[in-house]
Amino acid sequence: MERPLAQPVPTQRPSHDPAGDNVGAQGGGYPTLKQNGNKWHGVGHNAIITDLSGQEWIVYHGVEANNGWVNASDPNARITYRQLLMDRLDWTADGWPVVNNGAGPSVVNHAPTTTPLFGDHFNVPNSCPPSGQSSKLNANWSVLSGTWDINAGTCTIGGFAEQTATTGQGLIVSRATTPPGYRAECDLRLEKATANGHYGCLSSYRHNGTTHGSDTYVAAFIDPAHKTLVTAPYQNGHLLGGEQATPLPTNFDPSDWHHLSMDEDVSQPGKPRFRFTLSDLNRDPLVVQQRSLPAVFRQYSGSVGLLTINAHADFDNVTTALLDTTIAPSQQTPPLGTILNAFSDEFNNSLKPQWSWIREDPTKHAFVNGQLSIIVNGDLYRQANNATNLLLENQPSTNYVIETKITFDPNANYQQAGLLVYSDDDHYIKVGPFHGDSLNKMLSGHESLEPLPSTVTACDVQPSPTSNIALKTYTRDQCPNEGESWDYFTNPNPTVNGSTASNPTVTDWLRIYRNGNVYTPYVSLDNKHWVKGAAWSLTAPNPFPIKIGLFAFSGGPANTIPAYFDYVHVYSQP
Repeated sequence: MERPLAQPVPTQRPSHDPAGDNVGAQGGGYPTLKQNGNKWHGVGHNAIITDLSGQEWIVYHGVEANNGWVNASDPNARITYRQLLMDRLDWTADGWPVVNNGAGPSVVNHAPTTTPLFGDHFNVPNSCPPSGQSSKLNANWSVLSGTWDINAGTCTIGGFAEQTATTGQGLIVSRATTPPGYRAECDLRLEKATANGHYGCLSSYRHNGTTHGSDTYVAAFIDPAHKTLVTAPYQNGHLLGGEQATPLPTNFDPSDWHHLSMDEDVSQPGKPRFRFTLSDLNRDPLVVQQRSLPAVFRQYSGSVGLLTINAHADFDNVTTALLDTTIAPSQQTPPLGTILNAFSDEFNNSLKPQWSWIREDPTKHAFVNGQLSIIVNGDLYRQANNATNLLLENQPSTNYVIETKITFDPNANYQQAGLLVYSDDDHYIKVGPFHGDSLNKMLSGHESLEPLPSTVTACDVQPSPTSNIALKTYTRDQCPNEGESWDYFTNPNPTVNGSTASNPTVTDWLRIYRNGNVYTPYVSLDNKHWVKGAAWSLTAPNPFPIKIGLFAFSGGPANTIPAYFDYVHVYSQP
C-alpha cells in the first residue's frame, strides 16, 4: 500500500501493528477495514485504487442487514448477497491507513475524481486504424522541439504520442494550464535511445521570455543507461538545486510501459513538496522520490509536458487534477468518563449484589487469588443455547464503557471468553479471545434473528430446551444468524497459543463502548495501545432488556480450562 505524500513513516508505534509489538501474528494483525455498526456487515475482500487526485479508495464487499441473501431458484441455496462498496482510504499524520477518516464503511459517500482538469489519451477518432498509422497532435499540445505525432496504435492498445527522433531534445507542453497544487500522470516507454538518452514528463511548466530555453519547470525522467529515476527543477532555463537520482530495480525494462505520477503539494505555504512515483502498469510502485523545492514552483499555474533527450519514446494517458492532501484525524482511543461504582466490581472474593447468573453451574466458577474464575462450558451458537455461567447486570440507561482485564489462553477450537452484551440467547454481542484453527484471535461476534432467503420456507433449526429466549419457535423470518470478526493479535507469540491453558499467562484488556444501539469493542495487549474492533448494533426483543457482563464458552467437548477476570469497570462517557 502506497503511503501518500504528506504521510511520514510511523514512529510512534511499531509499523506492523498499532496495538503494540505483535511480531509473528498471522496476517500481520491489524485489519484496516472494519464494520462500524451501521447496516453493512462482513466487510472485506478488498482492492485499492487511486483516483486522479491521488486519493486512494478501498473497494470491497459488504452484506446489508435484512438483505443478506441472493434470491436463488434453488430452495436449498443460501448464497450470501455481497454488494460492492467503495470508501476513501485516508492516512493519519503518523502514517496509519484508515477508512473514511476512521469512521469506517459509509452509507452516503463522495465519488472519486475521474475527470481531469487536463487530459489526453491520444486516441484517434476512427477506431481500429491500421497499425502504425499516425496523425498530427491535436490542439491540446504545443510542439517546442523534436518530431512528434500520434501513433494510432491498434484496437487493443489505442493511440499514443510518439517522439521518433533519437538525437537532440523533444519537448511538447500542454496548451492548458493547471493551478498550483496538482497531480500529473503519464504512461511512458522507451523505443530506442542513443548516448545519454532519457525520457520523461514535466510539471509546473511556464515559458519565460521570447525564446525557448528560458523556461521554468520540474522534470522527472528515466535514465535507462544508469537505471535511475532522475528529477531536475529548472528556473529560467537554469538547473536549480541539482539533479536527484533514485535507483530503479535491477530488472527494470524501459521498453515496457510504466506509469509516472508527479504530486505537487502546496499545502504548506512557501514550501512546495514534490513526490515522484514510478510504477508498473499494475500501479505497483517501483521507486518513490520526494524533494522540497523553492517557493517559485508553487506561485503560478503551469502546463504539463513530455520530454525526450536522444531517445525515441512513447507517451499515453496524460492527466492533471488538483492533488488531494487530506490527512485523517489522529485515531485516538475514546476517553473514559467517571467510574460508575454501582455497575463495577473488583471481584474481591465475592460478587456485588447487582449480578445474576444465567444457567449457573457453581462447580465451574470460583474466586482465585482476587480474580473471578469461570470454566469454559457450552455455547450460544444458533440453537445450542447451553452456555453456563453467564454473569450479567443491568446496563446503564445512558452511553457507557464496560472494561475488564482477562487472563485466558484457550487451546481448543471454539473456546472463548470475555465481555458480553446480552438480551437473550438469540440477541447478544461478545468480545474476547477466541481459539480457531489452532490460533488465538480477538473475536467480536454477534447473533440475532434474521430472515432467510425468500425461497426458504422454514428455519433449519429450533431452540434447545435450555434456551433463555423471547421467541420460542424459529421461523423463516426469524432464524438465528451469527456473525464474527477476528483480529489476529490476541497473543503476541502465536507459536505458544494454548500452551498455558490450564494455568493461563496471556492477559488482554477488553472494552465495549455503547453509543445508542451500537456497541464498539476496543482491545489491548498492554493497557496502553487500544485497537478498535468490529462494531455491532443490538436491539432487545420484548420483554428481555439488554444486560452486560461476562462469558466463557466452549462449543466442543474441551470444557476444563479457566478464564480469570480481574475486575469489571463501567464508566460514563464524557
